[in-house]
Amino acid sequence: MASLNKVFILGRLGQDPESWNRDGQRQEQTEWHRVIVWNKQAENCAKYLAKGRAVFVEGRLQTRSWDDKNGQKRYTTEITASNVQF
Repeated sequence: MASLNKVFILGRLGQDPESWNRDGQRQEQTEWHRVIVWNKQAENCAKYLAKGRAVFVEGRLQTRSWDDKNGQKRYTTEITASNVQF
């Protein structure tokens, strides 16, 4: 049996593309998703998207791990986008 890994999200950007800064201020109802976009589509996102802009993302979930500076195993789950519409 083949597995299916497909995600669709529709919402507003909580920060500008390519901005990795976090202010630590979160609203209770806000859900944050890290979205990874590649190639020409990434260039278009950087050019046309900004904080507060509505966006539709289609992609797949991917979890990766790394060891932090203290040797602790850390995990993050990201959406690798196959389609971004704005």
